[in-house]
Amino acid sequence: MAKPIDISALATELRSLVGRLKRRLREQGSVGDLTPSQIAALQPLLDRAQPQRIWLLYLPVMDPHGLLMAKLTELYPQVTSRHYAYCDIYLFAPAAK
Repeated sequence: MAKPIDISALATELRSLVGRLKRRLREQGSVGDLTPSQIAALQPLLDRAQPQRIWLLYLPVMDPHGLLMAKLTELYPQVTSRHYAYCDIYLFAPAAK
């Protein structure tokens, strides 16, 4: 006869394994990696066939390591910027093809 499965114990063990996996994945990520939400925000801009201007209202506290700004300046030439007490505004030109 088959042994009954303890669903509660199985769920607890599964949560523990998922937690360890997430921790290992975070440890393997480098500081230069963009977060999934940053990639999702940039992807439509990268996929468009026609060049686009990019206006960015930038809050440095939301990008503490400067990764988003570094990626944008790598992909697009900066045209101008204005700095205010509450945020910075940047204009990027279309990427050179």
